[in-house]
Amino acid sequence: MKSMIVLFLIICCVTCYQYLTVYNWQKVRKILSSENVEEKNIIKKHIYNDYKYRSFIRAKEFKLLNKSLTKNVKLNGLVKASLLGLVESINTFDPKSKTNFATHSDKYINRNLLGHTYLVKKNL
Repeated sequence: MKSMIVLFLIICCVTCYQYLTVYNWQKVRKILSSENVEEKNIIKKHIYNDYKYRSFIRAKEFKLLNKSLTKNVKLNGLVKASLLGLVESINTFDPKSKTNFATHSDKYINRNLLGHTYLVKKNL
């Protein structure tokens, strides 16, 4: 029963978190499309700081939903893998595409979580 409540709270947090980040994405896309490297790095740093909590929640959610798969995997390893996925998604995000950044980052975070889990299982 406790795990169901925790799972529900995590899902609610992930769902609500997308509305907590206040960006004018049109302006962000314009800056990321420009040639100014300094502004790009500042925006990427802000995006990382805002979305790192989301990636932590994704790692906890992944561990709860896949107990048999992540039995021997520590949460710290999953958090590191999700943060690496977040950094990779920030660097590969195409501001000209119509894809939402949250959707784009989720793809990379989930891929890194699965990759880390299989790597740990393979080394056992």
